[in-house]
Amino acid sequence: MKYIKKVDPELADLIKKEGERQANTLMMIPSENIASYAVEEAVGSLLENKYAEGYPYKRYYQGQKYVDKIEALVIDRAKKIFKVEYANVQPYSGSPANFAVYNALLTPGDTIMGLALNFGGHLTHGSPASATSKYFKSVQYELDNNGLINYEKVLNLAKQIKPKIIIAGITAYPRKLDWQKFFEIAENVNAYLLCDISHLAGLIIGKAYPSPVPYSHIITTTTHKTLRGPRGAMILITKKGVEKDPELPKKIDRSVFPQLQGGPHINTIAGIGVALKEATKPNYKTYSKQIALMLDASKPGTILKLNLNELKEVSDKKGIAFEDVVKINENLVIVKLSDKGGSTYSFFNDIEVIAFSDEEYYIFTVDLKQANE
Repeated sequence: MKYIKKVDPELADLIKKEGERQANTLMMIPSENIASYAVEEAVGSLLENKYAEGYPYKRYYQGQKYVDKIEALVIDRAKKIFKVEYANVQPYSGSPANFAVYNALLTPGDTIMGLALNFGGHLTHGSPASATSKYFKSVQYELDNNGLINYEKVLNLAKQIKPKIIIAGITAYPRKLDWQKFFEIAENVNAYLLCDISHLAGLIIGKAYPSPVPYSHIITTTTHKTLRGPRGAMILITKKGVEKDPELPKKIDRSVFPQLQGGPHINTIAGIGVALKEATKPNYKTYSKQIALMLDASKPGTILKLNLNELKEVSDKKGIAFEDVVKINENLVIVKLSDKGGSTYSFFNDIEVIAFSDEEYYIFTVDLKQANE
């Protein structure tokens, strides 16, 4: 940061401190990851200077010789790595990507169906807080009493409301989705199946999570979560999608630009390309499988392990009480904590306490040093 230090030392100092915070704390926020220096280099490159409204070899401004090649290269990498027919790498983030799909395929008032936010879905899957429910009729499916998706109930709901798009995607659901069942439901009501794999993309590339490509029509994903890229997104169309509507790629392209966005962020697109390149390396598969251990309650991770008595002893010292223990299945329970004169923020700081057995608890905490003070 030698130039920022000279021009804006105050901002340089804050960036430096944020870097130290990232290096010295354990962040278990699902929407974050640590991008490589190579990705950061691409995002911070002189590509930031280029305005490239349009698509490769179909731009509205001059000087696109190398920018066209960059975006075309990244598109090609996305198509090959996910084994899809089409890719748009211009969406600025996941929410605009999902809205671009709705905009391409729906008219205001059409019905969409997605997992409710408070059951592990996403805002853009039809939450009342999102513009998706302002322009489209949103009907949400929920989890059953065992914390699972009941596919028969999802089918019955789909038959009842006849959605134009069914969204299969999760932000907080520690189970593998059955993509085939979702596809069968969509086929039953002649709906498009949109699979939002924003939290799963890297695991899918690394063969640590089943791919929805054989079953979905459209796939959206962010690029900054398990994929370890910059903050961007992609829209992918599968063979099934093209078979259902041969005009689908053109509809998506028009929806992203010019209908919803202006010029693409070429520097971000280059960063996505670097991340996709890194995802082809052998060690990426190892990385993905290690992450998948956290999703499989039968194969606990190894971040921090305390037995129940040790956890209670530490929490009592900090004035934290166990308020409730919710058993999900034989191997997974979630512990709810409450203040007892202490501060859950100072101790756990946005903690999740997950037990993978009756004796051992795995604690994912933002600041472990603070917890042990």
